[in-house]
Amino acid sequence: MVPHQLLYCCAYSDASIMSGMDTKVEPNDYQAMEDFHLKWRWTDATWNFLPHLDLAQIQPLLPSKAKELNEYSITLLAGEKLNTEMFPNTSEIIDRDDESAEPVRNWLGERGVASETAIIVSWDSGTAAVTNWGIFCKYWDDFCYALADDVVIWPKDRSWTLFYFHEEVISFGHRAE
Repeated sequence: MVPHQLLYCCAYSDASIMSGMDTKVEPNDYQAMEDFHLKWRWTDATWNFLPHLDLAQIQPLLPSKAKELNEYSITLLAGEKLNTEMFPNTSEIIDRDDESAEPVRNWLGERGVASETAIIVSWDSGTAAVTNWGIFCKYWDDFCYALADDVVIWPKDRSWTLFYFHEEVISFGHRAE
């Protein structure tokens, strides 16, 4: 399987997406959870049925905004890893524990990110959402499916990036100064 970010190449024309500017998400960039094609991950008891207050903190984005964000996420990667020029010091964990999500959850909690930090979660050119670090850490294994998902996550200030590669390798790096 090839990571979704590698399926096509783009030259993003908006200089702001590549600069140090914050990621902007406007009120009209969101869609209702009931229209989001990944809603089953959090609304179907077969997979996971989140409490209403937790579910309300996952805000799906329209496909048009997801495409824009995905184009930015491509620039953060170099193949199956974070771009080492942008993220010279990365840490990594391999999730091979099919019995428990707890080891990765603990590792995520050790990254030094505040729970309330707003983050972008980008799956592909048509799928993205905004949530916070606390919700992501709590339900990371519902956001990231082994063998199915390549997911790029970053805060709106773009200071760090987390990359979940579908072969259960998770990389985290702070942006170079």
